[in-house]
Amino acid sequence: MLHDDPSLQPRWAVKKNGQWEVLENRFPFDKSLTGYVAETFRDFSDASLNDVARTLFNRANHSDVINSQGLMVLKQTFRNWADASSARIPRQELADPLLMLPVITRTTNTGWLALPPSDAAGALRRLDFAPNHFSTEWNNFNADPSNYNLKRLVGSVLVRNGYEAFPLTIEHRGPTLVFTRANHDTVFFLKLGRVDGYAIRDITPPGNELSDPNLTARIGVPARTALLTAYAQNKVVWLLGGTQTTSSGWQSVFIIREG
Repeated sequence: MLHDDPSLQPRWAVKKNGQWEVLENRFPFDKSLTGYVAETFRDFSDASLNDVARTLFNRANHSDVINSQGLMVLKQTFRNWADASSARIPRQELADPLLMLPVITRTTNTGWLALPPSDAAGALRRLDFAPNHFSTEWNNFNADPSNYNLKRLVGSVLVRNGYEAFPLTIEHRGPTLVFTRANHDTVFFLKLGRVDGYAIRDITPPGNELSDPNLTARIGVPARTALLTAYAQNKVVWLLGGTQTTSSGWQSVFIIREG
């Protein structure tokens, strides 16, 4: 409906002097749901735009059929994504697409974790950022795919999409990024792994990094301080990510959630 004829959508109504009054010229949405997602997360692939929009729609009132409360949650969520200071997020689990990702649990101890497919057909299982949106950064990384340049690539993509990554220097060892989002108290810990086909190399279970004596050398003092504070409040989200190129030539900077 939002794609084909937005005038068919329900209108807001207000109660004045005991009677409901329809606001004829005010529609809840002036673009498609994927358009709202893309407004904030500009580098999502088409599949991720669709999957995030569909998942948000279904979770707005815990149904694949929307109601007035769900419409309000959708509107407030999109407003918060675009400007975190504009409104309180209706529900914490909708505060960010990364929080909407399912937790992938390990089934083996081999150090390789199978990646969910990118063509999830409406099921949000991963987030993909399209390299053609940031071709300069992508090409620079491919010319010298070191750990440091991988962090630079992914860090720049995160910043382009509204996140705040803790500064990294050449002295920070290991492919790890710590980042946040304005006015949200979650701290994201992202390990960047080597991808082989459809699996990512990751030996360390989530959380074990906190006891690593080299943690400060990996991420820096400010990031470590924020990470430990958030961990004490159970507000750390553990992520895995990297770059993926399939045999068909499809390319992505991707993020999945583990726990």
